[in-house]
Amino acid sequence: MDPREALRLAAQSLRANKMRSVLTLLGVIIGIASVISIMSLGKAMQQQVLADFEQFGLNDVNVQVQGRQPVDGTETLYAFDDVPDSALITPDMADELEAYLGGKVQGIALEGGSATARITRGLNEGRATVSFVNDDYVAVQRLPMTAGRLLNDDDITGDRSVAVISPEVVERYFNGDPESAIGATLDVDVEGRFASLQVVGAYGRAEATSVLATTWEEAMLYVPYTAKPKLSAEPLQGFRTLQIRAASKDLTDQVAADAATWAERAYAEDPDYTAKVLDTKRELDQVNQTMATMSLVVSAIGAISLLVGGIGVMNIMLVSVTERTREIGVRIALGATRRAVRMQFVAEAMMICLLGGVLGILLGTAIGMAGTSALGTMVLPPLGAVVISLAFSLAIGLFFGIYPANRAARMNPIEALRHE
Repeated sequence: MDPREALRLAAQSLRANKMRSVLTLLGVIIGIASVISIMSLGKAMQQQVLADFEQFGLNDVNVQVQGRQPVDGTETLYAFDDVPDSALITPDMADELEAYLGGKVQGIALEGGSATARITRGLNEGRATVSFVNDDYVAVQRLPMTAGRLLNDDDITGDRSVAVISPEVVERYFNGDPESAIGATLDVDVEGRFASLQVVGAYGRAEATSVLATTWEEAMLYVPYTAKPKLSAEPLQGFRTLQIRAASKDLTDQVAADAATWAERAYAEDPDYTAKVLDTKRELDQVNQTMATMSLVVSAIGAISLLVGGIGVMNIMLVSVTERTREIGVRIALGATRRAVRMQFVAEAMMICLLGGVLGILLGTAIGMAGTSALGTMVLPPLGAVVISLAFSLAIGLFFGIYPANRAARMNPIEALRHE
């Protein structure tokens, strides 16, 4: 039988039983739609999480002072907190690294510790965390400025008593008006050490683009690290970590390699400690792999409904074969081969599943786009998921259509003609 003739007869049969065909299609449509919508939502959430990680610094190059690994491969004897002051990265070393990296970096963030302080302005009193940082720190954290300016190099070298404050500090001490905070002073008390800090900038909350990412809501004051001796009993000797932001994502690997070269050279004469570039890309790859696996597992669960739909297709094809027993007998008696009869019913089952697959893809795309739009990142379903869904629906039609088709092809034409 000509395949086109088989498709024509299949379409004719579907039109003759519209309601039954629609009900049969529903199982396939729901299965395909669930897979497509889940894959779309998974893709959108993956993009959002990656964007959040990039915003919050996972793609940055982080350098950390650690104890050297013994030559024999045993565990290091030096914990991160046990790094002595003499092994820390000094401001001069950080300047040397920034000059070495040149235009490949946006900045190098340094934090020389933090302290909990009592903050007073007039009769208003509260507590906040004072963080001792360099001029690049706030910029590298990508905190959006709402008023004033960031810390600058003059603040650091001039040992100025200035601060950039968080939204919580603005809300508590300046009635939520960041403009009114600029130029004002805050009295800071850290365990009996007092200082008056002039507010030069205020930042807002960095908005997370995904529901999985969170932002810290804490009263913070970022002050130059050179101000630490005024407010802390511990003098600043250096920094345990550096956070380096590349000028572009394409330069991240090169910056990491250059930073590793610098660290090896800077600590070449230290037998116990070194500075190591942390591999955050491995963590990012693990997140990607985990989310992709979760999408596949949930999609596989959704695909179970396709099997249910396939069983429905087989059931309806068996009913169709029973109803059309006399027709099958007439065709065989007139010379139709068993192969032609088999092709007719297989084509009908595959047409049902193909049509259900196309409608399911359209429905799943609509649901996925609506869901991803609600998440804030509207995406189209992955092309691979669409192709696999169509192929799977055709495979379902072929698998569950073979048995009814074989049953029709094996009919005895005499008994079929006598069937009422």
